[in-house]
Amino acid sequence: MQKAIADPDHPASPSRVGASAFRWSRITAVALIVLVPYALYILARLAGSDLATTRQILGLPLNALALLALVVIGAAHMRLGMSEILEDYLRGPSLHYWQMVNSVFCLVIVLAAGGGIIKLWLGA
Repeated sequence: MQKAIADPDHPASPSRVGASAFRWSRITAVALIVLVPYALYILARLAGSDLATTRQILGLPLNALALLALVVIGAAHMRLGMSEILEDYLRGPSLHYWQMVNSVFCLVIVLAAGGGIIKLWLGA
């Protein structure tokens, strides 16, 4: 027998999780609208420069924090978007598995890129 939409276990049932994901998706998108042009500006400034200049520019706190924020917010936005796609096309245990893979992948990206940015920032 088919479940009714009023059933809280039904995939189409209304919940606050969907509204929260929608809101965070928009918030991260607005933040990325500001951060991406700034990152492109930094990269354009670095075009053709040597390693010492690159380390100097990326070692400035404002630049390092902006790039770190870009990586973290970009990965969060990517995770939200992929979660929406996975929820649309998958059901059951496979959905939970791929949601976990999505989260781990985003975490790995943040740790790798964030670690590199912090390493440049601290001059190690």
